[in-house]
Amino acid sequence: MTFKIAFRNILRNRRRSAMAILAIALGGAAIVLFGEYAGYVRAGLETSAVRNVGHLTVFREGYSDYGAGNPAGFAIEDYPRVIREIQAVPERASAIDIITPTISLTGIAGNFDVDASKTFLGTGFVPSDRDRMLRWDGYGIRRSRPGPATGLRDDDELRGVVGVGLARVLGLCQALNLSDCPPWPAPHGAAAPAGAALPADVAGLAARELPASRERAGAPRLDLLAASAGGAPNVVNLVVDRAEAQGARELDDSFVAMHLKLAQRLLFGGDDHKALAIVIQLHRTQDTRAVHGRLVGLFHA
Repeated sequence: MTFKIAFRNILRNRRRSAMAILAIALGGAAIVLFGEYAGYVRAGLETSAVRNVGHLTVFREGYSDYGAGNPAGFAIEDYPRVIREIQAVPERASAIDIITPTISLTGIAGNFDVDASKTFLGTGFVPSDRDRMLRWDGYGIRRSRPGPATGLRDDDELRGVVGVGLARVLGLCQALNLSDCPPWPAPHGAAAPAGAALPADVAGLAARELPASRERAGAPRLDLLAASAGGAPNVVNLVVDRAEAQGARELDDSFVAMHLKLAQRLLFGGDDHKALAIVIQLHRTQDTRAVHGRLVGLFHA
């Protein structure tokens, strides 16, 4: 009887009932659309993060606490063996997609043709591995577009990429043919000779790197200065391939991406090949906790 009376009441005032049904339908549609939008944003942010930093990162014990002050002292010396150990983890093939070494470092980037220098935040990676990482699309939200690429090659360790802001600060706008990037202003007063801002001892280090980059005559070049593992300054030449805008101005004004081998030469010098971190990218984010548990057991063993 209750349902019968309710049904008759709906039919008795059809206009009011239609408005109520319409309001419920619109409210339900709005909730569904907002939920899908929130899910798309979350998936997009996760995709961007996984492409750039992977799912898991392996550091040497103590790096999180003390590595910022002495990154070379907490480097992974035999990282190829560590990678082989990780690849031997049971069921690894079904979960882990990419395992690759990386280096993060800071220093001073200089274009002494215009007497300009700027602190930089650099990252060194294996270009082919990074290109594969940038194509990760675990949620299928970017299947219609090809994945981005670093533009660097494994067989060319001298080339690198800088932020648009860093290119502007160091006077590389014209050399890189950047639009919306003002040219280097004319100096006030008497012009200083090229390279006047480069100290003599650093100039000697930079001169040793010139033969390696001489074949890129005409290409824009930066001198990267950083403290090596022993504390002494070290300089390498970076041939700037192009500039890419970063998401934040602070990062854009200091971003430098380079080949892993060039970063190793800058931070460790010579043929001392180490890595500061090993990045692991999985096929699915859902497997992160399980793989983390297996790796913790592996490292304890």
